[in-house]
Amino acid sequence: MKTYVMMIAILTCSILSFGQSEFKVNKRSINKVNKVARYEPKMEYGEKLFLPMKYGKSVISDKSQLKKLKGSTILKVEVVCTDFPKGIDLTILNQKRINSLKMAIPELKNNNAVKIEIISQTECMSKITAEQLYHGLVVTYKPEPTTDNTKSELEKIDKILSGEPIKATDYTYKAMLTDSLPVISGEVIWTVTKDSEHVGWSDTSWTEVRGVPVDLAFEETSGVGTTTLNYMPDSTFFKIMKRHPKWDKMMIVADLTGSMYPYTAQILAWLQLKNTDKRVKEFVFFNDGDMTPDAMKVIGKTGGIYVGNYSRYPEVKELASKTMLAGGGGDCPENNIEAILKGIEKCKDCEDIVMVADNWAPIKDIVLLEKLNRPVKIVLCGVWGGINVDYLNLAKATGGSVHTMEKDLTELAKMNEGETIEIGGMYYVINKGKFVLSKKM
Repeated sequence: MKTYVMMIAILTCSILSFGQSEFKVNKRSINKVNKVARYEPKMEYGEKLFLPMKYGKSVISDKSQLKKLKGSTILKVEVVCTDFPKGIDLTILNQKRINSLKMAIPELKNNNAVKIEIISQTECMSKITAEQLYHGLVVTYKPEPTTDNTKSELEKIDKILSGEPIKATDYTYKAMLTDSLPVISGEVIWTVTKDSEHVGWSDTSWTEVRGVPVDLAFEETSGVGTTTLNYMPDSTFFKIMKRHPKWDKMMIVADLTGSMYPYTAQILAWLQLKNTDKRVKEFVFFNDGDMTPDAMKVIGKTGGIYVGNYSRYPEVKELASKTMLAGGGGDCPENNIEAILKGIEKCKDCEDIVMVADNWAPIKDIVLLEKLNRPVKIVLCGVWGGINVDYLNLAKATGGSVHTMEKDLTELAKMNEGETIEIGGMYYVINKGKFVLSKKM
């Protein structure tokens, strides 16, 4: 059920912003519980906001942090509890915890599409050990695009390109101090340091945790030596480009709206290290209309598109900075096809069209699809399981392909009416010539 809720969220791109209707949750999503020994935040697309609550309680301890959600897109809410006493039914308590978010920010808008995950921790044999674990909400969100946020993202890009280690998605986790330093958990090396300035959700001490992906402390050799680059766990662009060394005379069309900076950094780092043979002929960066108010955006004329027919790193980095500072998006859907068409107009002899797109952002100008007569290779970022059907349909209609960090979907155009494909536990069927989410689960 949780993946189905997630996919609806992708399809509708629910934006939770102040000044809108009330926050609601599909109650059926609360009945599914994921059990883990101890909650560990995942490094994934977006930022995370921790809203701790005391053991057995549903009151947010520190509401001052809620201001970070203003104008943001909420992608997921995790409700973290403990399985103590063993087997206890916490449905009512968890519903109250979700309602606390609604009560704290009654203006939040939602269409029942936000992904809800209930996380029950089992590493607790007594009330004392249960109290020492995290309880409360963890909100994963895409921040509001602002000038300050953009400047902060540009600083993060500079950190990544300089090889300086950065925090996992550049935020700080608070977790209980462990005996082993560093702690290896899944794909992440956690460097744990004592933090004397914070008091935990219980009476024990807290720690500051910095995460660096294990496989992604990246060492690449170029003509000028070996460079170490520290990345997010989602190294989508690097992995896909490594799988496809024959893509040539490329036009790279990239979404540079808010929260896409990890992938922008990867594009620039790849250009520094791998483009000595000039595989890219043109870069097209877009931000969905510069600072144009959403209500004034016109399909096909939204703008915010910046084109450069050069491949030298300094020039491309300057073009990316210019694009980001001019605007960070606004409403969730983006003007992807307008950007592709403008790129083709400027570079008619570009061969492989590679679009770096945000899986969480639907294609605003999908109606322009009939004007595209070139295959589009879609590098899809921020994929947690399901894929936004807009990108499946873009690939099918153009004879192109969809590429995620794990796999390549290259036969989409050959699928016939009624045929179904499974991707990340989700099923998609061809209905009236287009992909739609299947009810088969």
